[in-house]
This record gives sequence, C-alpha cells and structure tokens, in this order.
Amino acid sequence: MTGAVAGKPTWHAPPAFALSDGVDYGAQITLDDGSVVSIDLFELQAPEHVNNFVFLVRAGFYDELTFHEVLPGVRVRAGDPATDGSGGAGYVLPDEPVTADNESALAADSVGVVSMWRDESGASSSQFVIALSEGSLIEGATAFGQVTGGLEQLYAFNPRDPAAIPLPVTGPKIVSVRVTENGVVTEAAQPVSAQESTPPVPDLSLSWDSPPDLALEDEVDYRATITMVGGGTIEIDLFEELAPQHVNNFVFLAREGYYDAVTFHRIIHGFMAQGGDPTGSGSGGPGYTIDAEFNDTPHVRGVLSMARTADPNSAGSQFFIVYDTAAHLDGQYTAFGEVISGMEVVDAFLERDPLDPTAPPGPQIASITISEIAPE
Repeated sequence: MTGAVAGKPTWHAPPAFALSDGVDYGAQITLDDGSVVSIDLFELQAPEHVNNFVFLVRAGFYDELTFHEVLPGVRVRAGDPATDGSGGAGYVLPDEPVTADNESALAADSVGVVSMWRDESGASSSQFVIALSEGSLIEGATAFGQVTGGLEQLYAFNPRDPAAIPLPVTGPKIVSVRVTENGVVTEAAQPVSAQESTPPVPDLSLSWDSPPDLALEDEVDYRATITMVGGGTIEIDLFEELAPQHVNNFVFLAREGYYDAVTFHRIIHGFMAQGGDPTGSGSGGPGYTIDAEFNDTPHVRGVLSMARTADPNSAGSQFFIVYDTAAHLDGQYTAFGEVISGMEVVDAFLERDPLDPTAPPGPQIASITISEIAPE
C-alpha cells in the first residue's frame, strides 16, 4: 500500500505534527461534476490521522485521484494513485492511541464515517474509506472524520472493484480536496517536489577498530533525546553509574551521528523495539564490541537495554526498549537507561520482522542528542 506511483510524491515517514490548537478542521472534496462532499475532521479524537490527512491534502496528493473502490450501499474508498489498492504515500501511519476520551469517536461505525484504510499487514498512509452503511468499517480502522454534506453523491457512484482483472474503467474523479479551518477554506495545495521526499540514509562508513575511551564527566546525569523522522521524541535517562561503559558507548555513537537515519528494525509488541543497526538487518554494528555490565535493573516497561549475540560480551550499537516486563532478560542483558517521556511514540510503532523481505522500513530516527545535567 505504500508503493510509489508516477506523478505523485512519496515520503519516507509520516508528517510532523502541525495542527493548531483551538482550530476546528474540516475538508471539502470537489468531484468532477462540481458537487462537493464536506467532512468534519476529528482533530481532538484522532489528531495524528487528521494531521496526516491535512498534510496530504495540502501537498495536493489527493487532487486528480479517484474513488478506486465503490461498493454500492456499503463503502467507497479513495486515496490510491495506483487505483488498484496498492498505492500510497510511501510510509506506514502508526495506529492512533485510543484513550478514554476518544474511544467512542474512534469506535464509531455509522453512515458517513471517514476512516483510514489498512491492508492485511496493517499498513496505511493515504487511502481512506467513507462508510455508506452501519457496520461497514474495516476491523481495526481508525475513524477520523464524518461526512456532513454531499453524502448522496457517494450513493450515486457506479460500482468499481479495484481487484478486477483487467482493471475496470476509472472510478469517480476527485478534482481537488481542500482543508477548512473553522469553516473557512485555507490556501490551495502546494505541490511537493521529489527532492523533499528523498529519505535520509545512515552513514555506513562510520566504523571504529575499538570501543571509545571512557569520557563521562563525574557526577553528571546524562540524558538522551531520540527524535524520530516525521515527529515524536523519546526522552531517556541514562544509567551512567550502573553501566558506565554502555552509557559512554551510547553517548559516543550518538554524538558521532552514528544513529542518524537508523531505524527500529525489529519490533515485537509486548516484548521490545530494537534499533541501532545502520544496515537495518539486525547484523550491523560499529566495528567493535563492549563487555557486559549486567546489573540489578529489571527489564520492565520503558527500560533501555543493549542487544547482543549469544556471547555476553558482544554488544556494539544495537539497543532495545522494553514494552512489557521481560524478567528472562534480567542479568542476561545490560540495562543502561529508562524512558522518562515519549513511550507513547514507541507504542505507536508497527510490528516489524527484519527477516521479512516484504516488510516496509521501520520507524526512522532523525537524531539522538545527548544532554548533561550537572549537580546543583
């Protein structure tokens, strides 16, 4: 679903969050017969999905596309430049975290609800669905809007099956989609150049013959900020007293830019999210290894620990963040930090197996910055 299609830009990651506080967002879809479908967007209940939709609208992504799937009286689907259900914007949009405040809106399953389409692997980026009957939402889809006008136009569409071979004639055409803020249409879409969609890549030339010398300052509390491509940050308190060599190693690699553009290549919900390998395969490293510093820190939710092979003294650059208690790792892997904010960013990662050749790229790190908090 995330494949590139000629004539439309793609991006390597979801857009950074850019919605404004206190603004009521909506959208107007203009069809080729001049009619308009109006949508109220759920910016409070599903902000990440609304932000994604608004970004794509303002990039002109939906202009000149079609409703490529039409199931009369059930649903219509749009947002695929390929028109066969395989196209998208190039990235995977994470699930929207559900809270007590937004659960009822996100679970809405009624006529006119707009939701994000997800394929069998759970991937989505640009395709959206409008329900034409109750109970027609795809299981696991996130509702992010409600049609407030022009629903009758959708009922009048001719049927179209994007899986038919050969592909049927083009579906109903979208001339343009425009964002509204507090009921007023905002500026026209701005085309995005291909250069803007070029993803950053890790510097594979970074390698060393031996671990860095210990350079941590005495009595300084070290913190790490992982900034993700597309937005979101993860703040980590590093355990410089419990695992000084591991913290020193992580600080060194971060400051050398080693982790820039590197992905979380292995993600298993309920267990851990692993990153730090520039090759994305799970086999890469900085050219050296460091000895274990096992300590009494339990591997509970949010703990940062070092990945290794069967050899206890084989850690290099790969690290993982624990989702849930993993007591079997205690005393076997070196815990050297703990997430103090941004765990919801980690929770939003989609599962990924680095051995699956069809898996899309994992969530990408823009940079890791290190801060030092001196004693008072």
